[in-house]
Amino acid sequence: MSSQASATAQARHRWIPAVGAAALPPAPQRLQLSRVLGHSASGSQSAAYNPVQSSQLAYVAGSVLVLYDQRADEQKRLMVGRRGRELAAVSWSAEGEWIVAAERGNNAAVIIFNAATGAKIATIVGHTGSVTTAKMSPLKDFIAVVSDEQTRQ
Repeated sequence: MSSQASATAQARHRWIPAVGAAALPPAPQRLQLSRVLGHSASGSQSAAYNPVQSSQLAYVAGSVLVLYDQRADEQKRLMVGRRGRELAAVSWSAEGEWIVAAERGNNAAVIIFNAATGAKIATIVGHTGSVTTAKMSPLKDFIAVVSDEQTRQ
């Protein structure tokens, strides 16, 4: 093989070093969702209307909680649960201030979001299986959780 052919073959088969995970920007800077198409509904708990503003619907789409305004026909807010964890159920606080989301799968959590800002207020862990339903009490002092295992908290 001539030196020119060898140089051409080396250029063609040159490996480009991969970017290490530590060099990647945080997830919110890499991907900004602007709209979610579809949903991952598997039961009657995967969507819920705001009890105060009846045009607001919260529904689950994979690991994203979508706040949709039916009057405006617009997704108002996208709230992301724990990375890589699918959401299974959603409910509202009595005055529509908070949204409660429940995770599917092993070691599931319940996540409470501020409906106005989309900020996570709390993440409640401790279940070893899927959480199928999570409802907040009217005074926001308790959350009733139904799961597919027998954890009591």
